[in-house]
Amino acid sequence: MLGDIAESVSAVAVVVSLLLLARQTSKLREQTQITNLMGRYEALNSASERYDQALMMIFEHPELRSYVLEGRPLADDDPNRDRALLVADVMAGAIDHANRVAKRFPDPHHDQGWQRIAVAVSRRPVFQALFSKSPHEFPDLMAALAASGQQFAVEPTPEAGRGEK
Repeated sequence: MLGDIAESVSAVAVVVSLLLLARQTSKLREQTQITNLMGRYEALNSASERYDQALMMIFEHPELRSYVLEGRPLADDDPNRDRALLVADVMAGAIDHANRVAKRFPDPHHDQGWQRIAVAVSRRPVFQALFSKSPHEFPDLMAALAASGQQFAVEPTPEAGRGEK
């Protein structure tokens, strides 16, 4: 009789322990999701700050606005070429970073629209010049563009045409 009571108490203790373990696991899952979401938002905030830095560069040099924001063609001998490419590089880096974060840590409830921004900037000549020259510098941005059907001709590097002697 005493043995039956001990077995019953043990069984109840096991059931209670399993219920507490299930609750702790659920709370841990919740905490992990919150932590991941906070990390995602911090990383996307960093991308936004980098993008804002590029916009500040445009504010400081208003002659770049037509190239970077409005799609004015960029000639090889244009005196603003280097500065416009630099601003485009900073913006593309921010967009690349944001697309990397969004791809690796998706949040379907809070789409940040970085892929749409990528597609929009890819239509501007200054970004096309940047992407054709160094697409490998923006792998996640280029992947987002490829997913949307955008492709760029890549300029050969100076080393590409040299053979071994």
